[in-house]
Amino acid sequence: MKRLLALFSTICAFACPPAVAAVHCDSYANCRRALGDHFGPGAVALLDRCVGAHERTAISACDRLIVDRGAQLGGDARAQLYLYRSIGHQYFADLDRALADLDRAIATEPADARFYLLRARLRRTRGDRRAALADFDRAIALEPRPRSYLQRGELYLVLKDRRQAAADWRAALATAERQGETRSRHRALQQLLAIGERPQPGDRALDALGRCLLWISSTNKRHYDGPLAACDQTVRLAPRSAEAHTVRGTALVKARHFEDAIAALDEAIRLSPTFAEAYYQRARARYSLGDYPGAIQDSTRTLTLAPEYLEAYGRRAAAHLRLGNRQHAAADCRRVAVLLFERAELVRFNGTLALLREIAPESDADGEIKVAAP
Repeated sequence: MKRLLALFSTICAFACPPAVAAVHCDSYANCRRALGDHFGPGAVALLDRCVGAHERTAISACDRLIVDRGAQLGGDARAQLYLYRSIGHQYFADLDRALADLDRAIATEPADARFYLLRARLRRTRGDRRAALADFDRAIALEPRPRSYLQRGELYLVLKDRRQAAADWRAALATAERQGETRSRHRALQQLLAIGERPQPGDRALDALGRCLLWISSTNKRHYDGPLAACDQTVRLAPRSAEAHTVRGTALVKARHFEDAIAALDEAIRLSPTFAEAYYQRARARYSLGDYPGAIQDSTRTLTLAPEYLEAYGRRAAAHLRLGNRQHAAADCRRVAVLLFERAELVRFNGTLALLREIAPESDADGEIKVAAP
């Protein structure tokens, strides 16, 4: 018996190929590394072309990866490629195929909230609002994120359900505070006040913060005194709040009082050295004063604290350009392009590609954005 087992093991060593480990990844950077490790540079080049949705060859590149490598891809990696192909179809307004690929991604990875959120947005675009609501519900059940509550609230408002919209924006406000997502928190405040709802009855500081934010988001750039007085009130009511000082600093940036803005933002950073929004707003003020190295420093600090803060990449790229550092500027634009692509924000993706072509024309020479792995 021992001889038979030994003989079987010897035969298997030659006749039975070793099992190939499945490729697992859930983002562009992770997929780029994983495909490179398993299949080499050819697969990486296909992925780069797949993510360069602005060319028709992008969809065929996604096809090749799915068909040729599908058996060796884990469910998460395969779902990610369905997502990329779906976004490529959206780019060319082929919404039926885009929706079908999101259906495939969800069937492959049914517990990934991202796919439901993207399908909800696509269904809303197609006018299928009730199905979109169901997808928002599922996304929130799987992963309650402020952005999901914000978007579902906006859909409820379209459906004239003001009560449910306000409930979602309050949920976004609370969730954003717990998860430290300052911009989502500010957006929820703005939405509530815009429909005449108080965020938290009796909280005067929060009301003042919301009013200041509403003015910051408005297009009216005249008559600063009244709105700035409201922004000053946020600091009087909450003098130890880094957020209050940051919002006041943001208002001063809009009013083009850059030195005063920097002073306010310095105080915010003193109160909370890890408050990413304060660094970003100070980067804006420094950039406007021509302090480009300072703007780069503050943008980099922002990205250390919040690695997917798109505007910080953009601000740093602009400062690098001012200093003649085109290579660094192009690298930041590539990172922005990937983040926008993965979120299916295709209008902004287009704008970023146009800028990238100006900064580094060779990046678009053969129909792909050539995004280097971060």
